Amino acid sequence: MELLLDALQKCAKGKWGLFGHNPYPSSDADELLELGAKIERLRRKGGLEPFALHVRLLQMRSSHHSNTLGEPRLAQRWIEEFV
Repeated sequence: MELLLDALQKCAKGKWGLFGHNPYPSSDADELLELGAKIERLRRKGGLEPFALHVRLLQMRSSHHSNTLGEPRLAQRWIEEFV
């Protein structure tokens, strides 16, 4: 959770790449996606429901519509949900 919050804060301050809206993913995105996939596999093995944070990150990364918010605004909205 701390890694995600840190990555969101960086993104909210203008570091693009977390949500895949440009061709250059951030190292934070790579780390979060890898970790989320590992957690997802373990949860699946244990018969648990999908890892909601990972699912949400994947959904947000797949949204590339013309009226999708920019990455800093998306990050800020997600941060506000944690508070």
